[in-house]
Amino acid sequence: MFKITPNPTFKATVTIAVPGEQAAKLKLVFRHKTRDEAQAFFRRVAEEASADTGANAPARERKVLEEIVAGWEDVDQPFTGEALEELLRNYHNASTAILDTYMEQLTQARRGN
Repeated sequence: MFKITPNPTFKATVTIAVPGEQAAKLKLVFRHKTRDEAQAFFRRVAEEASADTGANAPARERKVLEEIVAGWEDVDQPFTGEALEELLRNYHNASTAILDTYMEQLTQARRGN
């Protein structure tokens, strides 16, 4: 049955580039946002990125991502803000990959055969 009100969270796999290795798959639990909420979120992200001075980017990105990421699965550490920030410090493309996957899931959700 189709639900008019979607689940508050959903799971998606994010591909993270790993230096010197094949890309790794990170299974995240995302928080759903309505169309208006998502538009406001991405507008705010764009504004903050354009005003960014580069100082402590992982901490800034962590704050942004904590709004949409509720957890993860099959990771060697439990999901915490500190662990998320460590991920962002260690994998330079992680923030962009997470945001791209989130937007893709909200706008182009998986289609079956």
